[in-house]
Amino acid sequence: MQVATQHPSVAVFLLQIVALFMPVFFGVAGLSTDLQALGRSDLLVLRLGLIANASVGKFLRAVIGGRAAGLTHAQALAVGALRIRQRATIPLAHEVGGHAAQRESL
Repeated sequence: MQVATQHPSVAVFLLQIVALFMPVFFGVAGLSTDLQALGRSDLLVLRLGLIANASVGKFLRAVIGGRAAGLTHAQALAVGALRIRQRATIPLAHEVGGHAAQRESL
């Protein structure tokens, strides 16, 4: 953004706009999410594939970024492993979605 670099007030204004609308976007997206779809057994392969793709991708990005930043191979692998740890909330969401679908079927 060349305009923002020439005029710092424009950059500040754009950051304020993003800071205002980003939570609104994620809030609306979250409220319109169908959690019952998490409990559908025909989507199990898709869910597992998305989780695996996200986890492997996050690990590889962390390792490549660590190596680019000058970390040793072992340090970059440790950073990648720590980034995977942040994915621990996904099974919880899967479990909550499964219970919600079971309640609806009763």
